[in-house]
Amino acid sequence: MRDRIDCAQRTLSRLCPEAGAAILALCLGFLTIAPASAADLYRVAGVAVDGRGKSAKAAKAAAIAKGQKAALGRLLQRLTLRRDRKRLPTAKGKALDALVKSHEVENQRAGSRRYRGRLAFVFHPAKVRSLLRKAGVSFVETGSKPVLVLAVWQKGDLPVLWDDPNPWRDSWRHLSHKGLVEYLRPGGSLKDVRAVSAEQALKLDAAALAAIAQSYGASTVLVAQAAVKGATAEILVRRYNTVTGKPRLVGRYQSGISEAALSKTAAKIATEYEESWKTANIVPAGATSTLTVRAPLRGLSYWVRLRDGLRQVRLIRRQRIVSLTPAMAVIQLGHAGGVRQLTEALRQNDIELRKGGADGDAEVWELRLLNTGADRRPEKRNLPKKKNAE
Repeated sequence: MRDRIDCAQRTLSRLCPEAGAAILALCLGFLTIAPASAADLYRVAGVAVDGRGKSAKAAKAAAIAKGQKAALGRLLQRLTLRRDRKRLPTAKGKALDALVKSHEVENQRAGSRRYRGRLAFVFHPAKVRSLLRKAGVSFVETGSKPVLVLAVWQKGDLPVLWDDPNPWRDSWRHLSHKGLVEYLRPGGSLKDVRAVSAEQALKLDAAALAAIAQSYGASTVLVAQAAVKGATAEILVRRYNTVTGKPRLVGRYQSGISEAALSKTAAKIATEYEESWKTANIVPAGATSTLTVRAPLRGLSYWVRLRDGLRQVRLIRRQRIVSLTPAMAVIQLGHAGGVRQLTEALRQNDIELRKGGADGDAEVWELRLLNTGADRRPEKRNLPKKKNAE
């Protein structure tokens, strides 16, 4: 393996002297890649606590103990499917303390015998995953990329997206959702208005949806159309992937048109969409597979981004470089779950896994970066200097 890397380094050194040492360090680092910190995924914020004791210290300790238990429950529900709620494991005492990496105080009111506040708890990812595996409960190991929501309100023939009144958009704007899927709600700035209109959203106009999604750093758009018919609204929700260009029906709903009814429907859609996302990305307990892929190398910065992206994919358990040339790396990935789940997890980190290479071989799997200009950047050329105009 070291011989292959040395060969690639010598070749790169001839082409670009400063790249030789760098690519060697990157490749050796690639061999020992460990998943990146999952602090965000395993961080539970906004936990209300209220503890009493014979002293201020005892009251705070009681409050933290209650908070840890509540936070663990919220975390396990976040990572698992609703159908498994009754099978979720519990922990208490020292076992619970061992799961908690740290806690942060968001706000507090401390008295001589009572402690109240709001805390955030960060859990040890490996220990929580071990707890779930021992209980035989499947779970997700990656968070969803942000999803942009375009809420179109249609009363009569005229659809409304940015103009007021749009109570449907207001319901999404005020939605409080603390799950794995982050819902982005555009505010209706001049840039938003110029990017996409209500009519373009309903037609799933590829260019318009790509434009507004890109401005918010998203690749998935939910177009939620609420068509008012009397005292009810017929709601059609579709998902559009700006990378693949593929639309998908999410679901059809009925709702009242009051503020409370629309808010309840928006929350239901958000919860059900997240549950469907979890179902597609859930990792069966103990399941592991091996997949050999090839990755075209298009410069040092491209390799760095690919390497760093793979580090973020928690489904990947181990990686090994099979062969390496200046133009191509062949990598063996040991991963949890199936190929479909791995594909979705990679996409969450802007990496595409596709079957069939440039040569048309259907048995070849390739990795490519998405949403990057690295593969489109023209090579530098020594162009002749322009002559001064006479």
